[in-house]
Amino acid sequence: MSGAITWFAYGALLATPFGAEPIWWRPWLQIQAISRIYDIEGGALAGVRRSDLFRNLSAYGIVAMAPVLPGAAAAIVRGSSLERQVALFWLFLVAVLHLTPYKEVRYFAFLALLNAMLPQ
Repeated sequence: MSGAITWFAYGALLATPFGAEPIWWRPWLQIQAISRIYDIEGGALAGVRRSDLFRNLSAYGIVAMAPVLPGAAAAIVRGSSLERQVALFWLFLVAVLHLTPYKEVRYFAFLALLNAMLPQ
């Protein structure tokens, strides 16, 4: 729910640059526009030193989310109906996030509420 609210709030705020587009499509258009800017400058990771990524490995991408995976698996196997739905939706949203060119941990922040609902 938090992801949907955030998505539609961004859609409403992007009415000026993307007013002719449907509200649910505007955030995706914004992501694509930012991606094109980074591509012109050499890609999203052009300004990031690889040594910094390695040093902060625990704060990026799937490594940061790895502790949640056992909880998601437990919810799917032996959780309640709500826990199972939360786990499946969490996995779906992680897949959607990986379609974007950015793999920073801050983009996982909207999953925090779902993380809290998974079994510990």
